[in-house]
Amino acid sequence: MKYRHALFLALALAGATCAGPALAHHSYASFDMDKAMTIEGVVTKWEWTNPHTFLYLNVKAADGSVQAWEVESVSPSMLGKVGFSRDTFKVGEKVIVKIAPHRTKPNFGSYQSATLPDGKVMQMGGPGGLRGAIGSGEEPK
Repeated sequence: MKYRHALFLALALAGATCAGPALAHHSYASFDMDKAMTIEGVVTKWEWTNPHTFLYLNVKAADGSVQAWEVESVSPSMLGKVGFSRDTFKVGEKVIVKIAPHRTKPNFGSYQSATLPDGKVMQMGGPGGLRGAIGSGEEPK
C-alpha cells in the first residue's frame, strides 16, 4: 500500500513539473496583444507544419527597404477546422496581415487575420482570432 502512495506521489510531482513548460509554450505573453498592427507584403513561404504554422513575408518599409517578416499561428489541424489549407497562401501573392507584434523580437508577430488578393479575410490564431471563434461557437470573420 505504501508503494502505491509513493508511486502516485512521484507521478503527480512529475506531471506537475512538466505542466509548467507546456503551458508556458502555449502562452501569448511574448506578444503585445494590445498593440495590433497591419503589415502588407509578398508571401515568400507558408509553412503548414506542426505544432505551429508560419507565414513568411517580404514587407516594404517606409524607407523603401524590404524587410523579412515571420508570422506565427496555431497548428494545421486547428486552422483546417476554419477553412485554411496548405494552399491558402501562395508564394508571390501580396497579402495584408493583422498581427500582434512580438514584444522583443523585431519583424515577428502572432497572426490575427489576413486579407487575400481576392479580398477574402482569413481569421487566424491568437486571442480573439481563431481561439475566440472556436470558443464562442461563431464562425471566424
